[in-house]
Amino acid sequence: MAYELIGYANEIKTQGASSALKNKLLRYIQDPIFSIGVNGAYTYAIAFILLHEYSHFELGHNQIEGPKEDELDADFSAFWDLYSEAKNEQEARTVVIGMVCSLSTIAILQRTWQKTEEHPSIAERIEKLLNGVDNKSGLLVKVKHIICYYIRIWAFATDSKDCPDFVEGNLDKSFNEMFEYAKHH
Repeated sequence: MAYELIGYANEIKTQGASSALKNKLLRYIQDPIFSIGVNGAYTYAIAFILLHEYSHFELGHNQIEGPKEDELDADFSAFWDLYSEAKNEQEARTVVIGMVCSLSTIAILQRTWQKTEEHPSIAERIEKLLNGVDNKSGLLVKVKHIICYYIRIWAFATDSKDCPDFVEGNLDKSFNEMFEYAKHH
């Protein structure tokens, strides 16, 4: 869904704003899947950020000069606080998507997936958390889709024209190529 919204942004960028585009966008966001699924993911995204910051306090991290490992520990603590409370597989997937949403948004805002002076790389942070997720019934399939969409959104925002795109019918290849690209940019 987010990728489709980026298509609308690209349409505005190339063709300018129009009432037809506005109507298309308004119809799109009235879809119940959009309002329920996206709201849940963003709720978990915000909760993840807040719990991440709380985890620094709870884990006794030095807020001024903490090492990058502190960030990974705070991620892990916040994520597991949310993930362990999930009532079912769908909610567990939404928790993971919320975490991906939070971290991917940081990559978009800082315009890189690489480490910064204050934080480890976004790719490393996502990878560490995904490695700890039990892939029951393909939970990670939708998560990989979401990560790919965020990489494409980042590529659009940073004008990274050489970023790989989806390989039709092959999510694993799409994910592997895009995520490997993100790790180096």
